[in-house]
Amino acid sequence: MTNEDEHFEIERIVDKRYRNDHVKYLIKWRGYPDSQNTLEPSSNIEGAQESELLADYEIYNKQQQQQQQILNYGSRSTINTLSPNKYRNVL
Repeated sequence: MTNEDEHFEIERIVDKRYRNDHVKYLIKWRGYPDSQNTLEPSSNIEGAQESELLADYEIYNKQQQQQQQILNYGSRSTINTLSPNKYRNVL
């Protein structure tokens, strides 16, 4: 049996990266440690199960980005810097 005959199962998609205007996904392979994760072009992610994993990753990634935006927005502090004279006029 050669390496070309082997079938590797995707456990999950870890990350998405852009290289030379092409999307590549960091793949966690079932039964292998994280040190064996590989970057794969989207053309290597085929089939119903892989498409579902890809959709799950995109949904998760979008949620993470939204949460980060909320955290970033909430961490901004705006301080009202009215001068004492202007402050008195407001009251």
